[in-house]
Amino acid sequence: MREEYKWIEATEMIVKKMIEGYEHNKAGYSKDITEIVQRSKKKVSNSTEKKEGKEINDLDAFSILNIILTRYDKIENKQNMINQIGKNIGITEIVEFKTAQKGIVKPFYTQTRLTNGQKNEKKLKILLWELFCSAFKYANDSSTSNKNEFCKKYNNVVIENEKINQNVSKHFYKRITVGLFFVKPEFFLPLDIYTKELLKNLNLIEENIEDNLRNANNYLDLIDKVKLYIKNNTTEYKSIFEMSNYAYETYKDKITYYAGGYNSKEETKRYFIDKNIFALGWENYGNLKEYIKNNGKFKKEDKALEYFTRLKKSDVIYLTNGAGPGKTRIFAVGTIGEDFKTGYELKEGIGHTIPVDWEELAEPVVVNTLINRALIELTGKNAKMIYEFEDINKEYIDKENSGEIEVSKDNKIGRNVLIYGVPGAGKSYYVKNEILKDVSEERYERVVFYPEYMYYDFVGQKVPADNGQGLQPEAGPFTRILKKAIKDSDNHYYLIIEEMNRGNAEAIFGDILQLLDRENGESVYKMDNKFIKECINEKNEEDDEETNLVDKIYIPSNLSIYATVNNSDQNVFNLDTAFGRRWEYEIKSCNPKREEVSAGASMYFTNVINGTKYKWNELRKQINKVILQTERVYNKEDKQIGLFYIESDCLNENAENTDTYYRKKFANKIFRYLWLDVFKNCREEMFYINKRSTLEEFVNKFEESGKLENILKIELEENDEE
Repeated sequence: MREEYKWIEATEMIVKKMIEGYEHNKAGYSKDITEIVQRSKKKVSNSTEKKEGKEINDLDAFSILNIILTRYDKIENKQNMINQIGKNIGITEIVEFKTAQKGIVKPFYTQTRLTNGQKNEKKLKILLWELFCSAFKYANDSSTSNKNEFCKKYNNVVIENEKINQNVSKHFYKRITVGLFFVKPEFFLPLDIYTKELLKNLNLIEENIEDNLRNANNYLDLIDKVKLYIKNNTTEYKSIFEMSNYAYETYKDKITYYAGGYNSKEETKRYFIDKNIFALGWENYGNLKEYIKNNGKFKKEDKALEYFTRLKKSDVIYLTNGAGPGKTRIFAVGTIGEDFKTGYELKEGIGHTIPVDWEELAEPVVVNTLINRALIELTGKNAKMIYEFEDINKEYIDKENSGEIEVSKDNKIGRNVLIYGVPGAGKSYYVKNEILKDVSEERYERVVFYPEYMYYDFVGQKVPADNGQGLQPEAGPFTRILKKAIKDSDNHYYLIIEEMNRGNAEAIFGDILQLLDRENGESVYKMDNKFIKECINEKNEEDDEETNLVDKIYIPSNLSIYATVNNSDQNVFNLDTAFGRRWEYEIKSCNPKREEVSAGASMYFTNVINGTKYKWNELRKQINKVILQTERVYNKEDKQIGLFYIESDCLNENAENTDTYYRKKFANKIFRYLWLDVFKNCREEMFYINKRSTLEEFVNKFEESGKLENILKIELEENDEE
């Protein structure tokens, strides 16, 4: 098989894994896979579904395969997901995801979602799984019995879908054929817009081919017809998947792309999608056909109407809504149903309309180009948006395969990360030297929580105005960094919360807690908060006009929140479930490997305690050994001492420095922690209390001698090697 089609072999292995798992556990397998998808940093429910109270408990097979192959996500996340699916059913072969992606033609970087999370779709999901399995079986063994079984399953899906959705979109049949294509690319024919256009020009299909696709036999007859044409004619393609690739390359430049906005109202978006139309206002122009006929000219600010009159059949339009400077959300992709000349209609109260066959995306796709006009052509100078929406995944994969990819901090997706570990594990060190490495001070805010810290400290509050008249808003660290991130989408911003569990985190976050729910890095649930909105939408002092950056408050995808918590604090796990589930958790190891820390931290592994002959890391590990072996130490795993618990000035390359100051500094920190926090109720387990009875005595003894004999009950030799 040619190199560019290697993805077909890998895809087949993925399909086999899915089918084996489903047949092994039909009752729970799709739910199991959904959980694997979620753990792989993928959100499968979109915001609309959540707002409407719908819940996706599991996914149909075609949607799962689509998520694995075509979603915008990191290679390693997808690789992990594929391997976890295999492990879930005891298959050990490793599918190389780079191979699985290489060469997939661009038309299939689209959604093939066949269910929408409705409660009445349970039966449809089961039927789709059955169709998925029977399709693979029939494609590999085209016996009459397998064919009949496939046709039965296919027709059952069509019938059930029509029961649920009375106004079935043409896209449903397109998605079925594209989904089947992925199941077996050598066998099933995809009817994406490009392949469909090619087949129409070859007189192999009629214009309204979707009407015939309600019956499986008609679809299989079409496949046989296309295969026969390929066999009997000299073409640049020798198979169905080669034909589909050829169709894309041939017709991609003959279709004009547009982005069409709406008025930010959910009911407007729903009306467009449900009624399969696109509409513009400006009814004052009257009927546009008559206006053009009478040589009417469009004003510069009404350029959208001129674009509207250019729309032609098969053009592609993205339904969008701006999401802040430098961002555009795409909610649906549509194909113009008729040319403006034949499909245009002026409807009172709605405006200028044209038929569009919409395909609603399972969740919005966010691109960096800002489209804030009612309608704009993208094919020319605005082609960047097309590139971002259609080709970003392929571009990422191509660079990854060639070793050229370099992931920048500024391109990462926003996260909520809670970093935890024992005292001295290096949590703050990690944030400073890894997370914030090469990040300018203007792009992060750092705050420390404590018992008296309040919501108004974090978010902000009204204070007396500078002129002494009334009150003015004073933003807190959360609001300040939020404003910067919304205004500058080209860079990534960070909010750092130190010691989060030492304050009442739930109360400090208050109503903004709901913003922590994210999809693709951005808040799922936007909210009204007049104070934050007032801070972000500041008035320009020169003309007293408000800069309207946001209508509702949300955390953008270029803002990450990192918080640290200390395991040894008694209230570390008192974060309630609702709060805690909105965070990713990342532990900093008590015993990191030397290669895992920066070169500047190597002293913690090699140096001795200043003024002594004891290597710090060896001493620390021996102390931790006693902590773990002592039954009477409460929560002993979290009481261990981390590598960075002491300051670096307590360490020296050799034992030549005998300055007692550093010995005393060390003793006051380590002995005090062990005496008062760790071994408070069993001090005889760590200290030789038969020799001395107070903490002060132990500190003074170590300051004088620099020896641990008769102080700590540990087994340690001077200058012992690791």
